[in-house]
Amino acid sequence: TTTTTSTTGGGFLSSLTGVVKQIDDTLKISTTAKAIDDKLGVVSTTQKAAGAVVNKVKEIDEKTQISEKTKAAAGVIQAKTLELDEKLQISSTTKAVAGNVTTKAKEITGKITGSKPPQDSSSSSDDTTKK
Repeated sequence: TTTTTSTTGGGFLSSLTGVVKQIDDTLKISTTAKAIDDKLGVVSTTQKAAGAVVNKVKEIDEKTQISEKTKAAAGVIQAKTLELDEKLQISSTTKAVAGNVTTKAKEITGKITGSKPPQDSSSSSDDTTKK
């Protein structure tokens, strides 16, 4: 079915492209737009302006070191986050809570369906999972 879908989608795009080309040929939209751009130089002016902006941003970044400062700050934040996670045991507590919720959901599902839930190997007698 995937091949059929992609073939159908390709056929649709092909048809759509044909219709758009017919409209463009009839109304001469591309030709008119190109003539206007040739006369006014919109595309080349925009490209030059964009290039100038990029160069100015690079120049400012080199002077102020914003990129480097941002990278350094992100590194500090990441290190502090990992430190807090280890200190407060956020990840392990979250895993334990998720495990308890999963176990309880299986029990409830078993009661509803009348089947006994399978024993989960991740359920252990560790005190952190019983909180």
